[in-house]
Amino acid sequence: MRKAGDRYGQADVLNSLGELASRTSATSQAREYHSQALAIARHIGAPLEEARALEGTGRSHLQDACRDEGIAFLRQALAIYQRIGAPAARRVCDALASQGSLNGQGR
Repeated sequence: MRKAGDRYGQADVLNSLGELASRTSATSQAREYHSQALAIARHIGAPLEEARALEGTGRSHLQDACRDEGIAFLRQALAIYQRIGAPAARRVCDALASQGSLNGQGR
């Protein structure tokens, strides 16, 4: 994707790598991939990839028992998913609800 100059594709691949890293419990690596994807997505104005990066970062924080950070990232992702009408909003709502943090609730 880099050679082709496909920035959207780069963000997509980085988010996918982040998701894979999270599944293998390599959470710090996952956050690095998602961070790179987030920077690209914001630079090119790709809200879906931006939300995916935020969601992935949030989930990796939750895996590492960093609840407050995870919730903050998931809320940012949810706002974008809802704004663009992405079905992924439901998944993030469920994740927030499982943390007791839907609609600003929580600790």
